[in-house]
Amino acid sequence: MNLEDRRDSFAAACIRSRARGEIGPGPAPVTLEFETALLLSAHGGAAFFSQINTGSTVRGGAKARRDETTLCPVHFWNGERVAELAIRAPVPIKPLACHAFARIAAH
Repeated sequence: MNLEDRRDSFAAACIRSRARGEIGPGPAPVTLEFETALLLSAHGGAAFFSQINTGSTVRGGAKARRDETTLCPVHFWNGERVAELAIRAPVPIKPLACHAFARIAAH
């Protein structure tokens, strides 16, 4: 599944959950898409990666071990799969060629 399909599936799942009353009213989900090369060129010294989604507690996420090695500095990356990129610094969004995608339920 490519990134656009994953993004669209996430937005559709949020819309379905809202329609079923599983989550409260609020704005439609918004996905921010960043130019990763620009983000890392500006903030590489404060960039860390993880092979797991550190905030997930579903689908076995609660069982995943989290410790001081969960987030590794990007300069240690050796081509392995990355699930999460974290920047430990303020990130101004406009200069990073960020694109926002909002999906609103048609129903």
